[in-house]
Amino acid sequence: MTKLGITDYYDSRNKSLLILMYHRINPQSDCLGLTIDPELFVQQLEYLRQHYEVISIDEAISRLSFGTDIKNSCVITFDDGYRDNYQIAAPLLAEHNLPATVFVTYDAIQTGQFGWGAFDRTLLTTRSEMLDLQEFGLGRYSLSNQVSRESAVISLHRLLKQKPDAEKTKIVEHVIANYGDDTSGERTMMNWAEVNELANSGLVTIGAHTVTHPILSRVPHDQAKYEITEGKRLIEEQIGRSVDFFAYPNGQPADIGPEIVDLVKEAGYRGACTTIAGRNHKDSDPFNLKRIDVTVSMATDYYGRFSSELFATMISGVIYKK
Repeated sequence: MTKLGITDYYDSRNKSLLILMYHRINPQSDCLGLTIDPELFVQQLEYLRQHYEVISIDEAISRLSFGTDIKNSCVITFDDGYRDNYQIAAPLLAEHNLPATVFVTYDAIQTGQFGWGAFDRTLLTTRSEMLDLQEFGLGRYSLSNQVSRESAVISLHRLLKQKPDAEKTKIVEHVIANYGDDTSGERTMMNWAEVNELANSGLVTIGAHTVTHPILSRVPHDQAKYEITEGKRLIEEQIGRSVDFFAYPNGQPADIGPEIVDLVKEAGYRGACTTIAGRNHKDSDPFNLKRIDVTVSMATDYYGRFSSELFATMISGVIYKK
């Protein structure tokens, strides 16, 4: 990793496009640090409004495509389509008149469930004190207290993302079916009426995040094509408008590859976001856009208070390669 100096930091911010990636805005935290408290989100929005030109993803792609000015610009994005994006985040964005993009997973909106969310919730709330995954070659995990449960969630996320998609799905479904209770089936994702309301708001762009959220490099070519192409078509049917932007599940270099990028282009998208950390410059590929993942720790000090200095540093690109 190349470390940049303070001069590079200002140069990077003034000449580049920042894309932020959020997942959930909710007062209830999660052990992965991906859920941002609404008060903290408001403080971040206020900072962004004061220091950046916050633009839509459509405007960002247009500027990159035509080589126009992207300096000091920012795009706000959300992945998956959680219901709190509609209930909590959208009203706050509207209050600050800031545009955003929500990349929705079609199946999650259809069913109200996102596999990882139900999996996490099951492990954190099950009455069992031991998780036995020996039949899958993953051993046993203590669930005897909150710390061990959170540790199991974190460890299994890391391990399961390395599995072929079919095997990962089998294990996730096994855990939910054998260790879950009635709360495991609660709707945590938006429904189509809510997605449509956001799409019609004038501030929110709806993008695609596949049909079932597999890591695309770990499924057969035909399935990857289906996830990318049908994800676009099915969402378009539901919202009655073109879906022009895509987000790669997991989104790291090993998860994408040239063949996957070609499928995204062939499907008719105008651009796509990765989860590769960093900023985007005038010569950046619109189908390999970098984003900075917003977590609780990157914006709060030792006492849990919003730190504008820390937030500024973490989103500046100073700790990432150009």
